[in-house]
Amino acid sequence: MCLNDCCFNFQKFSKSKVAVFISGPGNLEFPWALETALRLKSAGAQVTVFDVSDYSLTYSARIKVLGKQLPIKTRKILRGTFLKQNTRIENRISNICSSNDIPYFRSKSSKSINKHYPRKLVKISDFNDVYWGLIRANEILHTHLSSKYKKNLTDDDLVPLSLVMGIRQSIMETFDFIQNISPTEFSYYFVCNGRQPVQAVLSTYLRNRGCCVYLYEGGGGYVFPEILNRHIDYWETSPANHIESQAKILCLEKVKNFDEDLTSRVILTFQTRTSIPYGLDFFTKTSQKFDAARLGKANNYAFFATSQFEFSILHKYKRKAQFFQNQIDAVQSILSNINANDKLLIRLHPSDPNMPIQHDREWEIFRTNSQVEIIDSDNRLNSYSLAKSMKANFVWESTIGYEFAVANIPVAIMSESAIYAPCMEEVCVYDEEKLKKFLTNPILPKFESLLSYANYLAHGGFQLEYSREEPGRRIFLLNEQVDVYKKVFNLLPNRIRINIT
Repeated sequence: MCLNDCCFNFQKFSKSKVAVFISGPGNLEFPWALETALRLKSAGAQVTVFDVSDYSLTYSARIKVLGKQLPIKTRKILRGTFLKQNTRIENRISNICSSNDIPYFRSKSSKSINKHYPRKLVKISDFNDVYWGLIRANEILHTHLSSKYKKNLTDDDLVPLSLVMGIRQSIMETFDFIQNISPTEFSYYFVCNGRQPVQAVLSTYLRNRGCCVYLYEGGGGYVFPEILNRHIDYWETSPANHIESQAKILCLEKVKNFDEDLTSRVILTFQTRTSIPYGLDFFTKTSQKFDAARLGKANNYAFFATSQFEFSILHKYKRKAQFFQNQIDAVQSILSNINANDKLLIRLHPSDPNMPIQHDREWEIFRTNSQVEIIDSDNRLNSYSLAKSMKANFVWESTIGYEFAVANIPVAIMSESAIYAPCMEEVCVYDEEKLKKFLTNPILPKFESLLSYANYLAHGGFQLEYSREEPGRRIFLLNEQVDVYKKVFNLLPNRIRINIT
């Protein structure tokens, strides 16, 4: 079974009053919320949908022209100008809810902060003792801005005050809104993910009032959408909670519904690299193969660092004292246990080729070590070519560890937070004793044990029934495309439509 010996089941909510929130930003949340609302309605729940996505505009990605950011409200204005009103996704959701007797309420932000804080930078530490409602300002700034800049920020990092104040505004407006809903008005609440500011406020406030909140997020199918159907899944705690995610992957009820064909397809795609997981090609088509001349005199090992800029204030996890506490701790232990003539290559997580290079200062301590070679994030060396040249490889939490395992490349997992870790227990080295054993004999996990994670990646959760997405961000709700150009603008390039969705 899943968490607390109970799998998620829509029938649980029959005859209950349930609220579903659309918190934004992003195009995926609207179809997910619709899927949730219609499934709950079909199960006999009394559903109400609240769209508060407007509150997220102050921190959502801004439209840029010639390198300059346009005002926050630009996207809303352009949507009203270019798109057919009845096809705009927010209006389509409203109409579908109405036709299914689901009350739908949309709240609009009444404020704008564009002109108040021009170009001023502040340290995150300036907000260490500040609370915005129930939310610690320091924590939500770390969470949101680390994800935005794709770098794990420190308290000393400088960030735009205008962005900080935008996050504060979205949080306070959300608090003002949610406090007008009685905690006893609904028996259950559904919120997307919980990581973004508006989502975090809704979840924190409601849970603090003793309400039952489920978080929805993409499930199976998203790893290789070209060959798989997309699914949605639901968490009692948080999608960031590896314990609940691992319970889903290992759930015996789900194993009963094992789809051998889909699972084999996922495994084969990983092995052949015919498709890039989640469409994120960090290496580009011109990635370099590993040059054997870089090998050391004796044994060679590689550690593949994990980017850790995505985390949630809804999930705080303390590792066991005997376990490696972080990636630096893990690498130092590897260096302490390999021989003097051995070499360790540290492959920092590749940067997105479309993003500015972000160097992690924490790895600098290893640059003067003669046994270490650091492969920086902007280096386009092919990680798979590197891994195949090593005696053994190590990862922290990155999915690449699973990819190596299904490709029969020796690899050890050093963090229990890797959600696929229970599928390969033989190569989980969370402490120094297990690390020493693995270094003596780098083994491969049993192939059969890897299948449960591939099975979840293929069809974990619930297949989307009421929406679909096609290339070019073409979204269909009940088989009708949303966000369609007005006839007079049909000749505009598709990239403009994508930028305003």
